[in-house]
Amino acid sequence: VRGDYDVNEAKLRAVLGCKALALAPAAVVKEVTGAEVGYAGPIGLPENVRVVWDESTAGRRNFECGANKTGEHSVNVNFGRDIPEPKEFFDIKVAREGDADPKTEKEYTVYRGSEVGNVFTLYTKFSDSFGFKFMDKDGKEKPVYMGCYGIGTTRVLGVLAEVFHDEHGVLWPENVATKNCRSREWIASLKTESTALSVPAWRMPISSECQRELWCPRRRLQTRVLR
Repeated sequence: VRGDYDVNEAKLRAVLGCKALALAPAAVVKEVTGAEVGYAGPIGLPENVRVVWDESTAGRRNFECGANKTGEHSVNVNFGRDIPEPKEFFDIKVAREGDADPKTEKEYTVYRGSEVGNVFTLYTKFSDSFGFKFMDKDGKEKPVYMGCYGIGTTRVLGVLAEVFHDEHGVLWPENVATKNCRSREWIASLKTESTALSVPAWRMPISSECQRELWCPRRRLQTRVLR
């Protein structure tokens, strides 16, 4: 990647088609490149070393990179002269706001997000251990690909409080609120509508005759409890 970018490991895994990545130990870097970490570069690498170029390096001229000699960098490096012209460039960098999608050329917009759940691909790690297999259409036994997911309920509550609030406190969305408070006018309109549509009265919510106080995080409310 270009020097002012970082590598997105998920993107690189997808390009390489591998399950996991790890930084090479300093000893391996020295063995392959002949230089200490920080001075490795793409010039003169062994033929069995694959270089994956990010699209941010496409069209670069007179750039700088490690010289594969400890303490040295190469400058004024160019594709086609010092390095073979890459056959393909990939999107493997950590994107930033203002960057453009290499395919659509539309600029990225960065949003703040909160992780409330995740999915893990287990592949055949556990199915191999337990002998968990299935029969495919050709009658051959194959291991089951497995996965798992998790939802953090406490994280969900934190996000709800962060997103749905005003100066008085939390504004719980109706589908997760512990109480469903309605006004007398709403109940009256609902009963009128049910009569017009000939809906059986027993199917409609009825307000209790007992006045109660509901303490809500947002504000103290006076209402009738729906049963």
